[in-house]
Amino acid sequence: MSNAAIENGVPDERAPMPSDITICYYLSIAYASTLGGCGTLVGTATNSAFKGIFDSEFPEYSSSVNFFWFMAYSTPPMLIMQLLVWVALQVTFMGMFR
Repeated sequence: MSNAAIENGVPDERAPMPSDITICYYLSIAYASTLGGCGTLVGTATNSAFKGIFDSEFPEYSSSVNFFWFMAYSTPPMLIMQLLVWVALQVTFMGMFR
């Protein structure tokens, strides 16, 4: 324990707090994995379950949902959400527009 953590012979009991940059870094990793999973058919189990249910409920259209068309449909919203998350993290933690 350093001398700065001891005041008047009593140790400081507060836990160290992460900086804003550290919090931003950890949140960006979590958001990136979430957004990446939403953008591909095999990215999450929910997307794979959707494909299975769609194929069983609509067998005549089962070839219409494939990897390419799923990405063609889901990539533009994913990119928009990525931009919005980046702006939100910049404003909240990095001081953008201050």
